[in-house]
Amino acid sequence: MIKKIITNIKSILLKRSVKVIVWDFDGTLYKSKRLIEAYEKEYFDYTKSKSNNKSLTIAEFRKLVRDHGSWMNASSFVTNIRDIEIANYVDRRVKKANYIKHNKGMVNLICNIKNCQHVILSNASKKDIIDGLKKIGFTKSKDGFLPFKAILSRENHVKKPKIFSFKQVQKITKLPPQKHLMIGDSIREDIEPAKKIGFQALHIDEAEIILQKWTR
Repeated sequence: MIKKIITNIKSILLKRSVKVIVWDFDGTLYKSKRLIEAYEKEYFDYTKSKSNNKSLTIAEFRKLVRDHGSWMNASSFVTNIRDIEIANYVDRRVKKANYIKHNKGMVNLICNIKNCQHVILSNASKKDIIDGLKKIGFTKSKDGFLPFKAILSRENHVKKPKIFSFKQVQKITKLPPQKHLMIGDSIREDIEPAKKIGFQALHIDEAEIILQKWTR
């Protein structure tokens, strides 16, 4: 199965003249239903505790998330607290690495896609990304984690879907937009803004990586 996935992605890269693959982290390099549930609960509990509306329901909160694009944005809208402050609080409460498992298939998949630079572009904190990469099984090097050339996190002022986040990737690669392929799980935060700046883009489902045995 892994060989088939690698072959499919390589054919996509060759056909599209891709030189850089830009990977989202959460929901793309790994998936965990339990982690999603834990994050939603923490954001909801925080929002309700800081809101004047103590009767806020989970259904109402989910609608706010749909309207504003993320738990963080919805919580910030309701509480008037800075989104980064909320995200840092929730990250301290939810130990992301506890929900991520070793995934040799994913490691082999990415490491076997040669002749491309690999960059991570994520709204997560760098610590969470690094801890997650360790759990998945990527090899640490003196410059980061193989085969990733760079890890752009919210410490780099990354806040997808803002176009500035994608321009930061180009500052590193020094290549035209069309040479980049964004792979992510969010249409709003990954696919649409990537295409807007001129990147090529594939939803994780399209890239067929989802056919692997994801971490549950």
